[in-house]
Amino acid sequence: MKTILVPVDFSPSSNNALRYAIHLSDLTHCRLIVYHAAFFPRFPAILPEKEYQKLLRKDERRKLEKLQKMVVLYCDKINKNIPEDRIKYIVENRSMVVQDIVDAAKTHKADLIVMGTHIAKGIRKVLLGSITVETIFNTSVPVLAIPPRFKFRKINTLLYASDFKQLHSELKIVLPIAKALDTEIKVLYLDYAIDKDLEIEKMFKKVVGRITFNKLYLVQKKVWIGESIPDFLRKFSVGNKDAVCIMFPEEKSWLDKLFMASKTEDLAYDLKIPLIAIRKELVT
Repeated sequence: MKTILVPVDFSPSSNNALRYAIHLSDLTHCRLIVYHAAFFPRFPAILPEKEYQKLLRKDERRKLEKLQKMVVLYCDKINKNIPEDRIKYIVENRSMVVQDIVDAAKTHKADLIVMGTHIAKGIRKVLLGSITVETIFNTSVPVLAIPPRFKFRKINTLLYASDFKQLHSELKIVLPIAKALDTEIKVLYLDYAIDKDLEIEKMFKKVVGRITFNKLYLVQKKVWIGESIPDFLRKFSVGNKDAVCIMFPEEKSWLDKLFMASKTEDLAYDLKIPLIAIRKELVT
């Protein structure tokens, strides 16, 4: 892991994600790309091109300075000193938020995108959650989603939830992250007593024998059929603030429940610790 991209729109959730990304960059010595994209409307429509470009440049300079001041302020508050040559600030005049983030991650060869999830209510909460989910399903880069107001702490555990269908291939993606963070990996298998012929421990030992990593553990949990992955992750996250979850989702439904829960579902589905999501179809 060499480069972290953090999109910032100056909302409380993205500002919190920026603070987390600064910690992460300091811990891993990764390059940090602080990225802001917003559409600067041409209004009134009759504004001459020269005047429009002048206003556009002024707006970009203002936002660039704001980003730089935020990083300096956050570094001072958490007593971190990231070398200037390891931080790059980018401000672009663009209008497609998700695609802008995806393109920026590709252009700057990001290994991880750090994003905040909702902290607002109503439609803004839904939009913020939607942007995170849509980014996950449109990028080939792992996305680390930070819950509202979550403060960085040393990561001791990566809880990697697996269905064991592509265990070895998925672990090849998880391992570099674990090594960069210097943390253990707990491979979680939720046993619904459906695949009775699936020899989990035997499969796990076989995969471990092909991997050079000595902090890899199996955690099997028997659960009832009505308990979903979001349910279990929520309960796990309550008492494990030093952990980060890793998932390889095939569909958006359970991510929607984590990031865009309705008011009545907030207590049931909101995740309390960071989550790294990597699209299932990217695994080979």
